[in-house]
Amino acid sequence: MNRSQWYETLKERVNTALLSRWVGQRLVRVGRGYAEVAFSIKRHHLQRRGQAHGGWYGFVSDTAGFFAVMSLCGPEDGATTVEYKINLLAAATLEGSPLTAKARVVKHGSSLAVTAMKVVDNRGRVVAAAIGTYRIFPARSHGSAKEDTNGGSRRGVPAGPDHRTPEPDPATPQGALVWPGRTRRQRQGP
Repeated sequence: MNRSQWYETLKERVNTALLSRWVGQRLVRVGRGYAEVAFSIKRHHLQRRGQAHGGWYGFVSDTAGFFAVMSLCGPEDGATTVEYKINLLAAATLEGSPLTAKARVVKHGSSLAVTAMKVVDNRGRVVAAAIGTYRIFPARSHGSAKEDTNGGSRRGVPAGPDHRTPEPDPATPQGALVWPGRTRRQRQGP
């Protein structure tokens, strides 16, 4: 699969997803380390004062950042959001008003990528600015990922007892959550 076919596959994945269709977002442009997501404000995006809820800015920014990262990966690779930080700079108020989230990869390493994102309205006004970090999961090449002592791969694939559902521990204050199979010293979290 060449790059342009990969980009079209990425567009198809997001544009046919049920959540994307309900939200009203579309991946309209993708290139090497770059993505744009179009988003039209609908009634269900507005808070009671008639402005788009800030969470939607984060949603569309994260989508653009994710696909900018995936544009540099291969079809068998994966990625997930580690974190993003967003500044809401202005309110979008018109129902039906188009917004565009634009993302560019600023650093792409072997396991993490960082993106810069912005959301602009139909007048070109920046209404949100964000930075995101994404974990990259390279495709395994025929079992070459080395196993750690817990049986999980070094590439971040959860395995072993540490990734079971935490349970309340009556021996700790307020029945703090602990992960089964851990020693008392390891019970601070995952």
